[in-house]
Amino acid sequence: GLSARLLLVERLGSDTNLFCEAPGVGSLLARVHGNVDLAPGASVTLSPEPGRLHPFNADGRRSGPD
Repeated sequence: GLSARLLLVERLGSDTNLFCEAPGVGSLLARVHGNVDLAPGASVTLSPEPGRLHPFNADGRRSGPD
């Protein structure tokens, strides 16, 4: 998995957005199902499904395959 530090938790009801910072990778947004019991500053390990990643470059443009 990918180790990251949690910066912000945004609870949306059926999903939760986790805004994270990962060393060597940068800023990440992970959407998880349900309401997770995490707080900013927590260390998390993310295990993304390769087909569900949506990478963007520093200019905010999608950088992965179409």
